[in-house]
Amino acid sequence: MRWGKQWFNRLGVRLFLLFVGSSIILMLVLTMLYYQRSAAQVNDKVGEVALKSMSQASGHAELLLKGYSILAKSIVSSPEIQSYAAREQKDIPALQAIRERSITNALGAIFYSWDDIIGIYVITDTGKVYSYGSRNAQVIDVGYKDSLWYYQIKHSKGEPIWLGVKENSIIDQIEKRSVFAFGSQLVDFTNQKSMGIVLVEMEPKGMNDIMKNLELSSNSESFLLNSEKAILAHNKPDHFATTTARAIADAHDNKPVQLIDNDRYLIVNGMLNSMDLQLLSLTPKSDLAFELKQTKQFLLMIFMLLIFLSIILALFVSRSFSLPISQMIRQMKQVERGDFNGMMEVKSFEEIREMAQRFNRMVDRINGLIARIRAISASEKNVQLQVLQAQVNPHFLYNTLDMIYWMLEEKEEETLSEVVLSLSEIFRYSSNWEHSSSVTLLEELEQIRNYALICQTRMNHRLEIKIEIDPKWHAIKLPKMILQPIVENAIVHGLDEKDSNEAGVVLITAHIDAGNLYIHIKDNGAGMEPEKLAALLTALHTKSEKERTFERKATSSLEEVPKGQAEDLISTDMQRESDTGIGLSNVHRRLLLWYGPAYGVQIHSTFGEGTQVTIVVPANLEEERA
Repeated sequence: MRWGKQWFNRLGVRLFLLFVGSSIILMLVLTMLYYQRSAAQVNDKVGEVALKSMSQASGHAELLLKGYSILAKSIVSSPEIQSYAAREQKDIPALQAIRERSITNALGAIFYSWDDIIGIYVITDTGKVYSYGSRNAQVIDVGYKDSLWYYQIKHSKGEPIWLGVKENSIIDQIEKRSVFAFGSQLVDFTNQKSMGIVLVEMEPKGMNDIMKNLELSSNSESFLLNSEKAILAHNKPDHFATTTARAIADAHDNKPVQLIDNDRYLIVNGMLNSMDLQLLSLTPKSDLAFELKQTKQFLLMIFMLLIFLSIILALFVSRSFSLPISQMIRQMKQVERGDFNGMMEVKSFEEIREMAQRFNRMVDRINGLIARIRAISASEKNVQLQVLQAQVNPHFLYNTLDMIYWMLEEKEEETLSEVVLSLSEIFRYSSNWEHSSSVTLLEELEQIRNYALICQTRMNHRLEIKIEIDPKWHAIKLPKMILQPIVENAIVHGLDEKDSNEAGVVLITAHIDAGNLYIHIKDNGAGMEPEKLAALLTALHTKSEKERTFERKATSSLEEVPKGQAEDLISTDMQRESDTGIGLSNVHRRLLLWYGPAYGVQIHSTFGEGTQVTIVVPANLEEERA
């Protein structure tokens, strides 16, 4: 008895019982009052929700369709389409190909500027169809001129014609995805004459989401209708209220948003006046009674949940007077172990809260200093990588342009087209560092094949580049643009300087040893004299004074390295590369930065016989370097 009295007199127990009892009484009263008022207000609230949903859906639909209208106008007003589509198809085949490629490129640029385009089709009055879509090829329906949609677009007055959501493409016979289609007349701006039509098919998700947002219950039906009351979009595959929707749409098409009384349905009407379109939402009134039952069940669940939460909260309040100190001790132990991420949130006496706040500020300051040091270290490494990466493209571009110059003097246009195509692929690959600077071995080898075509054409096929690498190693990751500079050096400084008329051969092989991939680039060129080779190796492994100063400042100070010093480093590194062979120093230092001192470039050369450059990288990379 005495123990029970002592337990009851504890402050934590008294607070717990008082808090729980008060919470239960208060929640019971509030729940009963809320339910009584909910029964009387449910219809009004549902109507308000329906009107708000319709207003929001109308706004979203208008924004979506205005965006599609802008898209259609951008296609029609495209300079390439205006310039080339207006021309008669009497050009020679080469000019026709240029025209088609220009229009296709314009369509492709528009296609990739939008995330939800499925296909764009430009159909001229002469019967020519230009298309660009998510598939590599389209099979155009040859009977499109007999279709209703073609007639509607062709006889439009300039504004887009909304064709609505379709189960599959209305023109591409192999596109089976559902689409939201619309079109516009293609007009020549110079003489205001029709040249054809533009048809666009979008993913219907945006319009379907708008239809779904109009649902008030699982049986709600929503419609998008045009001025002829044709259904352009709906939320149900089998919409049973079509006749009712069309009759209501005819009778109520003059107000932006309105609630319509009906015996069977709660109906909300919304007008998109700028588009001459109409939204309708129909919800069976029987579902509203069900909503009230759900409200009752929901309130009961909430009541039980709040009782449970009140018990938990009462326990928390009763213990809040004894736990803050223990919490602070635990947090100090975490800081002692090196964890600076935790922050204390103490709600107790003013003195304890002040202590906790000062402790949090101290930990936050320490954590910030550590993060800043790490960020500076990472920034220094990224600057060096960007410096090295920025040097490859200019040297390679100059050499390749020199080849193209001689080809113009010696070869025919057919050969030049192949070389220019390979050059385009190489330049695109070498200049795109935005998404990742890590690629697979297979991607690097593809660029070597493109480069080989250019070099073989320049040397009148007196050059042979052999690639003998097991395909199972093609997926190994390595830094971008490390093979091409080595192959270029083998040709420019090895084979070109060879006095013999013997055909030049560059052999690329690879093997794995002790978890490392060794890539060998061997040529039968002039080779290097021992003194020249020694000087090259010395320069390859020696850092300049500016680089050492740059690294000391980046690692010993919390301040950022001035931009001018980074630019000096670029100039110094480019000068050293001109002495060590363009690309060798670049590749070697990038590999050191990526993988560490155990990796890089190895050079072996015999004067008069040739040179072998070996690239060493780890062979167990599964993912791209972060």
